[in-house]
Amino acid sequence: AQQPFWELVHYPDAPVIGRGFQPPWDINSVSDPELLWDGTFFRLYYSGVGIDGLSRILLAYSDDLTNWYPAGIVLEPGETGFDKDGVSDPDIIEVNGRYKLFYTAKSNQWQQIGMVESDNGVIFQGERKFILGPSFNDKKFDYIGVGEPSVVFHHNQYQLMYRGFDGSNWYRLGFAFSTDGQDFRRITNQEGFGENFGLGPHGFDDGGATEPEIWVGNDNDVRLLYTSLHY
Repeated sequence: AQQPFWELVHYPDAPVIGRGFQPPWDINSVSDPELLWDGTFFRLYYSGVGIDGLSRILLAYSDDLTNWYPAGIVLEPGETGFDKDGVSDPDIIEVNGRYKLFYTAKSNQWQQIGMVESDNGVIFQGERKFILGPSFNDKKFDYIGVGEPSVVFHHNQYQLMYRGFDGSNWYRLGFAFSTDGQDFRRITNQEGFGENFGLGPHGFDDGGATEPEIWVGNDNDVRLLYTSLHY
């Protein structure tokens, strides 16, 4: 996270997708892009807030990353349950021919992490599975909510980075492991940084860390990008 291996260049004609790209489902906002190459097209999964105020996960296609074509809703809020008040922050991986979509699930005032599977990465009609919820421990960084999942399948394990919220002004990052992609175990002591990951003497992120994105590099190491908050 502290030593980028490339220089990012701002695209001069941004944005490529704006509010109202797929009305009425994203008329209020578009955010949280997740990019996937399917062998023919780029797929862009993103969060859209509709005219009804609910967040949904939408899909668009492109063959050049600049011209995008709408493909509709991928995931609606559930009729009941842990994601009835909104779904957002998509993160999708393919493992053994199955697509697994991890997402932030909202129910009342709580934020949790859910997962749903698909054979093609477009139609998700299976069981919505609760993956991770708040710790409900007022001494923990994820006391009130968890969200913004980023997952890789590496060394036969699912590795999950997520944002935790404890009601303060600081967001922090947590880490969890799973062997089946459903039952995740929190790591509570990451060499002393487990409950305060992203906070410390770095300077640029002394106000917190959020929006993690992890991936496996060509050297087989897991890498992390995140948004840093600074006061």
